Amino acid sequence: RNSRAFLAIVTGPYNNDPANAYFSREFCLKELRWARDARKPIKPIVRLEDKDNIGDLMADAPSDLQFLGKIDFIDLYRSDIDYWEVGIKKITERFLNP
Repeated sequence: RNSRAFLAIVTGPYNNDPANAYFSREFCLKELRWARDARKPIKPIVRLEDKDNIGDLMADAPSDLQFLGKIDFIDLYRSDIDYWEVGIKKITERFLNP
């Protein structure tokens, strides 16, 4: 409630365990719904490695959270500091400080 925005770090299954994917985690879903219900701006973030899999990630989203797929995802790549900084700049300039 007291935040200006919500960043959803959307991930797929880790180590082939679907239980740890973003849309399988109870508290990730609760936080996302709280942000939606509080009318906070929501920005989905993905790892660069998952950028081509956004459709697959969104296929696991509950029906009430499918709207997230209509929002432009920002991808971040932790192994390249320059790419990382561009992604962070996109988040801060375009989303947190419009």
